Amino acid sequence: MCIRDRYLEVEKYPLTTLVVKKSALKMLDEQGFVAGEAKGHYTLHGKTLEVPFKYSGNCDAAMVCQVSGEMKLNFNQFGIVVPKYMGITLKPDIVVTTTFAVRQMPGAPAVPTQRTQTT
Repeated sequence: MCIRDRYLEVEKYPLTTLVVKKSALKMLDEQGFVAGEAKGHYTLHGKTLEVPFKYSGNCDAAMVCQVSGEMKLNFNQFGIVVPKYMGITLKPDIVVTTTFAVRQMPGAPAVPTQRTQTT
């Protein structure tokens, strides 16, 4: 039995989600780049906690955006038993990373950019 089945119990808890308010995210700069830190509500193993995360992304002229992110979690906070095998115990602290692409749907409003003005 693997960690995914025995400890994460993916049959019982098949989804993990991160919900972030749009207002918590920075807008693209004039070059189509963004990077920042925010907080969101992350659900893992049936438990939801507010967690900080880092993200960055850039968009091309066709508004295809490449995004990556990272957050640090602790298994114990989500009620997950820390895996042990033959006297070896995994650390409960983990780093979750992700990368994905987002494309603007045809007809959708343009993705706003953050503009600054100097006077």
